[in-house]
This record gives sequence, structure tokens and C-alpha cells, in this order.
Amino acid sequence: MTKRSPALLLFALPLISLVCGCDGGKSGDTGAAPDTADTADTTDTADTTDAGTDSADAGTGDDTSLDSGPDDTGAPPVVHSEVQIDGVTARVSDTIGSVVYVSWDQLEPGEVWVEFSFDEDEWHSSPAVEAGVGPQEHLLLGVPFDTAVSYRVANDFSATGQSEGPLLDAEAAITTDMLHPNAPVPATASGDADAWDPDSDYVFLSMMDSADSGICWVFILDRAGRIVWAWEMDRFTVSMHSQLSYAGDQLLIDINTYWSGLFDAESSSVVRMNIAGEILETVPTPGLHHPFTELEDGAIAWGAVQGYNEKLLVRDTAGTTTELWDCAAFLDDIGERGFCGSNTLRWDPRSGHFLYSFYSLETMVEIDGASGELVRWLGHVGGSWGFGRSEEAFWWQHGGYYTEEGTLLVSSKDRDNGDETVVNEYALDEETQSLELIWSFGSGEGIYGDVMGEAHRLPNGNTLHNYGSAARLREITPAGEVVWDVNWDGEFMGRSTPLDDLYALAP
Repeated sequence: MTKRSPALLLFALPLISLVCGCDGGKSGDTGAAPDTADTADTTDTADTTDAGTDSADAGTGDDTSLDSGPDDTGAPPVVHSEVQIDGVTARVSDTIGSVVYVSWDQLEPGEVWVEFSFDEDEWHSSPAVEAGVGPQEHLLLGVPFDTAVSYRVANDFSATGQSEGPLLDAEAAITTDMLHPNAPVPATASGDADAWDPDSDYVFLSMMDSADSGICWVFILDRAGRIVWAWEMDRFTVSMHSQLSYAGDQLLIDINTYWSGLFDAESSSVVRMNIAGEILETVPTPGLHHPFTELEDGAIAWGAVQGYNEKLLVRDTAGTTTELWDCAAFLDDIGERGFCGSNTLRWDPRSGHFLYSFYSLETMVEIDGASGELVRWLGHVGGSWGFGRSEEAFWWQHGGYYTEEGTLLVSSKDRDNGDETVVNEYALDEETQSLELIWSFGSGEGIYGDVMGEAHRLPNGNTLHNYGSAARLREITPAGEVVWDVNWDGEFMGRSTPLDDLYALAP
């Protein structure tokens, strides 16, 4: 189990612990390491009758140090009092300077993991795995840049009766690399650890750097407002919709060449990356203007700009691209005029529908993913599902999606010509074909992001609001209490994704 920080945090205080979420993950023992002076016999030198004949012992010259049970003489298994490892080393990744690799040779089969600490009295763990004899390498994740991290290898042979419980190696330490001076470090971060969502320890997002150099960063932020993973993009590319893969095991990063100043989207793409910084695949997405999303089968869908029009394209895993829907044709069908510019695309696997938001039309369209047929549209163009009360309408909407309860959650202006950004949640009334406002937050808060923005409903019922170009993240309880607030003093922020398990992204 991880330890929690005090209830009220001003984040010069320690980070709350990483929630590993992986099977077999171990929480650290803050006590002393095992007594390495223990002289218990671990070599079973008295047994020489089958030396070098067991396949598990081949080439070791040591019979029982690798046996997991009684040997062929009937002797009981050796009980270890210390870890069975050799040659522990650690190195910082050359690609991502906050990722640490700990390596060693495992001398005895068993359950192994690495415990690590970078905040006082808080220990985290790599996932425990069943390891055989030979080289092992574990990643230490969630460590901030320019931070000393202590680590210790753990072995557990209790499953075979060879230890009474976990055994810990002596501690060692290494320091992560310095963060680039232009990386977008928050100006302030504060909150209440007892009230925020315990299953959302990190946020994955993108932002332009703090030097107005035109360089975009994709990074992971912890609850203390510290950057624990960062990837610097090439000049003349930006990421506006980086997100977690549908399976939750990859980072999907849009390489957008349209909004970088070139206004040419033909070379845009989406890359799949693991947390070690390895690019696993580059998916061409010509015309990518703003949003994209992934389907459960790995297909990528995106809005492709074509002058003042935009089309919904889907590329399957075999590399075939299909045009699913045409915005200009939709406007012609309903007798409306206007240009088509989107800002959000979400796939809803429950219905098999896309929810596709157009800032230029202040309308969201719902499209059948199989046929490309329009299911309904919500907002302000002719034929839309409207609003129960006109003063409760969304305007300049961003980031809309259907929650698990079937409600629509959206970031919006507070009114048509408003100067505040709010979160609105609507129930969909099928009988009246209208949106009924059931919850809202933001009026009177004085925060306005003129572009981008989105809202996430977190597992505990709180809402994480991304204010887009206001460069602010806030977590709000259903009662309207702000329990986490991070401010970047005016940087441009793209899409954000709450994360609970960094190790799911490991190679």
C-alpha cells in the first residue's frame, strides 16, 4: 500500500505515492535492510553428488543455490536470509532523463522487484515478477527530474519455502537528469490529498514551453506539480490531443504540422510510444487538423482539414483509410452555411458512435462508426437537439464526451459572449430531444481559456477541468469544492489524460 501525504498540501511537500496497480506490486518496508552479517549456509557445500548435472544448475558449479525444493538426496531446501543477487547497477535513460533502469544478476529463481524512494518515508515499487536465474532489469517510474532516488532490490522465496518473507538488499542511490530549463513547470500547485481522486495520481498532457520558442512538450505531471516524464517535440510540430491508448498501455502523441505555423496538415501523424521513450509505430494521418481518437481494435480516426471543410477519416490496423463522414455535405443537407473546424473527437465503444465537436458551428455531431450515418447533433445549427433553457446552453464547447452514466460533460463558455470557462453536465431527454443542465461549475471563478479545454469525470466522482489556453488544471468535487489547482501562468495547454498506473506503459 502507498502512503498518502497530509490533507492540505502546498506542493513544496512530498508527492503522494505512486499507485502501481500492477499484479504483485510491493510496498516498501521503511525499516532497516536485512542483516547481511547472517551466516546461514546458502551454498549447501556438503551435497556434491549431482553437481553440474541438474539442467537448472548448468554452468554454475553450485548445486543447491538454484534448487527450489529438496534435492535428490532428500535434503530440505536452503532457507535464504539475504537476497540472491549479484552486480546491481543503475543508470538514467538516455531518452527520458527521469526514467531509471536498475539491473542485476538473479542467482536464485523467485519473486523479485525494486523498491525506491525519493520523498522522505515514502517507498514505491516496480511490479513484482517471477524471475529465473540470469539478468534482470526493472524501471523506476514516477521520479521527478533532478531528484536523488534511493533503491533496493527485493527477493521473496517464501513460495518455495526458501525464505520466511521478502528480503531486501542494501540501499543505493542515483540522481535523475536535470529538466530542460524551458520545460513547462507549473508556477503553483496546491490541493487536498484527502479529497482528490486516489486513482488519478498523474496527468498526461502537452504544452508549449515557457520561453515562447515555439517548442511543444508532452509530459506527465504528478500531484505535487512535478514533471516526472517529458518529451520535447521537434520545431514546427505541436501536440494538441496526446492521450492514452484505448488499451491503456501506450502513449499516443499527435505530431500536428498544421497549427505549428505552417498550416499544412498533410504530413501530420500519430506516434505510439512507451514510457521508456521508444516510438513503437508512426501512423500517417494526412490532413490532421485538430483531434484524433483510437478505437478498441487499434484503428485511428481523425478530422482531416480540406480548405474550409473537414472530413472524418478512419485508418485501420492494416493501413487502409476510409472516409466516414463529410461535414460540408452535412451542412448542405440541413441548409446551413459555415466552415467546418473541429476541436474534439471521442469514440464511445458502448454505442459504436463517434462524438465529433465543431467549434466553428458550436455544435456536436454523433456519427455511427459502422455506417457513417448521422445519429443526431447537439447544439446550435438547424435541427439540433437544443437546451431545456436557453441560458443553460453551451457555447464554444470543447472536450465533450458521454460519461458512464450517459450524461454529456463539456467545457464551455458561460454564455455566448462570456468571459468565463465553465464545466456543464447535461442529461439527454429523448422525449423532448433536448439537453437538460444537471451540474455546472465555474461561474464566478474568473478563469477564461479562449481556446481548447476539456473536462474529465474521475473514478471517485470528482471532475478534472482543463482550462486550455488559460493553462490551468483544477479538480472539483460534486459539491463544487476545488481540491487540486495547478497554474502555469499563461502557457498553452493541450488535451489532458488522468493516469493511475505508469507501469502499464512500460516496455
